[in-house]
Amino acid sequence: MKRLSDELLNKYIDGELDFKTLSEVETVLKESEADRENLRTLLKIHNGLKEIREFKVSNNFTSGVMSKIAIKFKPKRSDKYFIISISSFFILLSIAVIGIVISLMVNSPEQTSSTQQFMGYLVSSLDSFSVFIRKIFNGSGISIFGSIISLGLLVTAYFFFENHRNIKEIQNKF
Repeated sequence: MKRLSDELLNKYIDGELDFKTLSEVETVLKESEADRENLRTLLKIHNGLKEIREFKVSNNFTSGVMSKIAIKFKPKRSDKYFIISISSFFILLSIAVIGIVISLMVNSPEQTSSTQQFMGYLVSSLDSFSVFIRKIFNGSGISIFGSIISLGLLVTAYFFFENHRNIKEIQNKF
């Protein structure tokens, strides 16, 4: 004998079966005690779900929750300054590298005179900066530069892990 599925019994309870299927289900229910017990269980669940009252919340509940979330995830002012300073450092480093590349291009003999004049003007405006960069990358300057980069990486790692820990705490609260 074929057992009735919970889905079919739920449709029977809800009155969603056509006449042919309804008569087949009733026939099986008359013959099978297990299916009748399953139907009684599903009826208890169905009636229990009808008795659940809807929880009413205020009209501004969603906006209140969203504003609290926005406050929690708002970056701190110190984080903004740190990101700006690190970004500025890498932008200046990129400008220095570009200046050195342009300097090397100007000194190559196959440039035309107008291009060479333009590049000469550009290099002369970046000359003091490139001298400073060259001093950094010579001798003890490279050690200081490496120390600064290492310190920057350590501070970045600290902020990264601290931010990660804070996000985990916020997620655990929700």
